[in-house]
Amino acid sequence: MYGFSRAGLSKLTCLTSLDASENLISSVSACELPPTLKELNLTGCQFTAVPQSLTALSQLQHLQLSANKITQADSLFQYPYLIHAGLGYNHISNISLGNNKSPKRASAAPAQAGSS
Repeated sequence: MYGFSRAGLSKLTCLTSLDASENLISSVSACELPPTLKELNLTGCQFTAVPQSLTALSQLQHLQLSANKITQADSLFQYPYLIHAGLGYNHISNISLGNNKSPKRASAAPAQAGSS
């Protein structure tokens, strides 16, 4: 299991965008990241679920989680300011909106022929 703990990113208090795509990251905690993040790209990592701990990033607006191993994404609706979540090329079959009335947009690209 890999994360950001050794990177010291939380000290970068002016950082608003982080691209950590195509790494062996499988977990992340909000305390490892700067609270100023508005965009976070975790495409092609090793996530099996949407990291709920990131809900503490109160300014996060764009979260890219495409090409991971995520099977459900219901927790996305707990992110207070999220505008866009990229979820293409995962294994999600259903997203339940529950009783949440705030508008959210999730995008998922269709699977390519021959992919599972």
